[in-house]
Order: sequence, then structure tokens, then C-alpha cells
Amino acid sequence: MLDNFFQSFKTNISGITLPEKFTFPFYYEPLELSKIAAKELQDYLTSQTDFEHNFGLQEGQEGLIIGKMFGVLVCQNLEGELGFLWAFSGKLAGVNHLPYFVPTIFDMLHEDGFFRKEEEVLNAINRQIEILENSDELQSKKNQLDVIKIEALTDIQNQKDKIKRLKLERDEKRNSFTDLSSSEIEQLELELSEESKKESILLKKMTKYWNFQIENAQKEVNLLLDEINKLKEERRQKSGALQQKLFAEYSFLNQFGERKSIGEIFNNNPPAGAGECAAPKLLHYAFEHQLKPIAMAEFWWGQSPKSEIRKHKQFYPACKSKCEPILLSHMLKGLEMEANPF
Repeated sequence: MLDNFFQSFKTNISGITLPEKFTFPFYYEPLELSKIAAKELQDYLTSQTDFEHNFGLQEGQEGLIIGKMFGVLVCQNLEGELGFLWAFSGKLAGVNHLPYFVPTIFDMLHEDGFFRKEEEVLNAINRQIEILENSDELQSKKNQLDVIKIEALTDIQNQKDKIKRLKLERDEKRNSFTDLSSSEIEQLELELSEESKKESILLKKMTKYWNFQIENAQKEVNLLLDEINKLKEERRQKSGALQQKLFAEYSFLNQFGERKSIGEIFNNNPPAGAGECAAPKLLHYAFEHQLKPIAMAEFWWGQSPKSEIRKHKQFYPACKSKCEPILLSHMLKGLEMEANPF
């Protein structure tokens, strides 16, 4: 079922000769058929009331302006009738599905789909982590640990300072031994040595005591952090599994009916937004419904973005980073195309 996606030309195209080869999507001059299909799409965008989206084309328009790449694919059905398909990149008006535009390869926004359900599970884990990380109990235990560390540092430093001070006092006493007998000096040296040992032993005991206090306080903090880390690990595993499932769901057809997932194409490391551009959507829908691709073109609709050069209504090639691996390695397999000038 083609629904209302495969559209007939309103313009008379009877005198236009079909191209012998399909458009090379990464460097092309739009053919007349592509320009006509694009013009009919642009006329629709100018007058439509099916959705609201801020393209930044109306004077005085406020809010977030999002221009958009649109694509047209001229194709032929099994009866030999010529028509075209429309597509937009990413989402439009915050949704994946709109009248006249071919659907996305996989709809992550579907309310009953696995992505939304798994996303809610991940959101619930995020909320649990946030509650635990901001809990009064954790903050209290951390504060208690900090207080003990400061007390330990102060107490041990005081003892070290005391040892230094007593050492100086003992040195002064030694300097006053000149009038004493050798036996008296020996006795006093023994006493001073014992004092030094006692102070050193006390420092070791104090250090051991404070290390024990810090260790116990750290254990109490760690018990709470362990719970948080377990949730983070659970989130990491669930997020990874969801990502792999998404990669498998984003699978593209070619003209031979062969499917290849985005995970296979990008070795499980696709760039963000891969598969959401207009060209893969158009070709996938065409192959899924036995439509023969004839020519294609993509154009920018909306205010020029600050991040890149894009002009309203101007035609642009398909993007290389996201689309080239999908199209050239798989989707365009076996199609006779215009030569790659590069």
C-alpha cells in the first residue's frame, strides 16, 4: 500500500525524457524532473496547514528557528507511471510522521514501541540516581567524613609540631650539661631519649586511630555510593543493550530486497542521526514498495543556520559522514548511476 506517499506530477512532464542513469547523490546538478518535484514540494510547504514549524521565513517570527533539508525522489511504479516521493531529514514539527512524507526507517517516538518503554526504564533509573546523589543521608555522611579528616589532620599536625618543639627543648637541655658529671649526663640523655620515643609512639597511635576513624566514615559513604554505582552500571548495560537493539532496527533495503542494519554498516558506531536524512528514507520506501528510482534532489528550506552554509531553496548533495556509507555501500548497490566526478 502506497498510501498518499507516491504522488503524481501536477505539472505536465510529457515532453521530458527520462534520464538513463540515477543521480549520483554526492555531486549533482538537479535534473528537470527533480526540480519540478522539488517545486511542487516547495509550493506545498508555502501553503500547507497540516503542521506548524518555525522555519524562520516569516518576518518577526520568534522562538527557536529550525531550517530543514527536504528531499524528492522521482520514481516509477510497476505500471510504468511516473511520480515522486517526499521526505524531510530528522523530525519535522517535533514528529516523525506527517501527511505526504515517507515515514522514518524506525520510529523511536512510537508510544507503544520498545524504545519509549526502555527509555522510561532508563529515566526511572536516572531519577533514582538523582534522589540518592542528592539525599540528606549521603550529604551528612560526606560532611562527617570531611570533619573527621580535618580533625585528624589538625590533631596529627599538632602532635608533629609538639615533637619539634620538645626536640628543641631537649637540645637546649643538652647544651646546659657542661657542669654535670658523665653519669648525670648519661642519665639525662636516657630520660630525654625516652621522652622522644614516647612522643613518636603517641604520633603513631594517633595516626592509627585517625586512619581507623576515616576508614569507618569512608565505609559508610561507600555503602551509599555503591548503591548509586550499581544503578549507574545497570543504566550503562540497559543503555548499551537499547543502543544495539536500535542499531538492528534501523535496517535499510536495496533494490535486491537485501537488508543491512546501521550497526553492520558503521561497525556498531554510527554517527548521531545516521539513517534520519532524506535520501535513505526515500530510497528505503521506494525499494520497499517496488518503485524504481529515477532521479533525486535535496534542498534547504528555511533561514540559513549559523553553523553551516545553507540557503533557502538551494539544492545540496547528500551528507558524506552519515549518508555515504549507507548509500554507496548498500542502498545504491546495482543501480546504474551518473559518474562520480571525484
